[in-house]
This record gives sequence, C-alpha cells and structure tokens, in this order.
Amino acid sequence: MLQLLSFGKRTISNSLSVYIKTNTGSTLSVDLDPKWHIKNVKEIVAPRLGLSPEEVKIIFAGKELHDLIVIEVIFCLPASPFLCPVWFT
Repeated sequence: MLQLLSFGKRTISNSLSVYIKTNTGSTLSVDLDPKWHIKNVKEIVAPRLGLSPEEVKIIFAGKELHDLIVIEVIFCLPASPFLCPVWFT
C-alpha cells in the first residue's frame, strides 16, 4: 500500500499502518514511515495520549525500543506482529 500522508512538517510517502496498544487498554491506529526512528513514533503518539514524548516507552516483543531504532528494522524480524504496546513512565 502506497499512501502520501502528512503529520505537521513530516510527509509520509510509503506508510506502514500500526496498531499501538496502551497500558490503559486503548488502541491507537497510526500510519508511520518505515524509515522513521522510534523517537518519531513517540512524537506522533504522545500528543494523542496527552503526554510528552519523554513520558512514552514503546515495548515490542518484551523489550523497550530505544529512540534511535529504525521502524523498518523491527518489522523485518520474523513473525513480527503489527501491534506495539506503549507504556507510560
């Protein structure tokens, strides 16, 4: 699927639809650019949750993803579900 989306100053030319589950039980649908870093994901998700990006932790496969990890690297792993739990500090 090729989409062109815009989030503020960011433009996404090839989007990846991801569901993010929060520790409060809600689920967010987010379109991301596979070339983005986790830091960019936090910047997109945090305002929707009423938090600052520094308050968001993204846990995937039981491990916290650090800000400099690229999204496409995560989803290239075998059997990667497209569901990322998000925890608040």
